[in-house]
Amino acid sequence: MDYEAAREQGEARLRGPRAESAFFDPACGRLIIGLIGGALLELAPSDVQGLERATPAELAEIELEPFGLALHFPKLNADLYVPALAQGVLGSASWMADRARRRPPADL
Repeated sequence: MDYEAAREQGEARLRGPRAESAFFDPACGRLIIGLIGGALLELAPSDVQGLERATPAELAEIELEPFGLALHFPKLNADLYVPALAQGVLGSASWMADRARRRPPADL
């Protein structure tokens, strides 16, 4: 990849969803991610690959990676890519497929 293509790719990432804050709320059991622009993402850690068995103490420490593109959980050695989370990608394709197979069908 040449310099110009890499620069354009980097600029495109900065136009997408990025976190400006993140915390775990033990009262509701949710990971709350504040996006630049004011939107909020609320996720159940049990639905996110790498966080599914985490304790509240492990979820309490969250570091924002440069430019807000990722979240790092040092006590879990886990990283989450914010643009993917905003698109509903909560894990690898195989992990998500396995979760979908195990979920009971929703009542219509």
